[in-house]
Amino acid sequence: GDLLFDTMGDVNYDYQTDISDLIRLISIILGNLTASEYQLEVGDLNQDELVTIADILLLVDHILQ
Repeated sequence: GDLLFDTMGDVNYDYQTDISDLIRLISIILGNLTASEYQLEVGDLNQDELVTIADILLLVDHILQ
């Protein structure tokens, strides 16, 4: 069957959002990791076309839910 998953925040491509996605998103923002277009798209949780600290806060909230 089809896998139903909200990809927002899944910058690790592992079909779940967890602390490893948070670490990777921080690495992308700090410039320690070159991001793919996919990672930039799913890492932009507030959909303002930028990946910033605001997206980290939303990802933390998403993980804690």
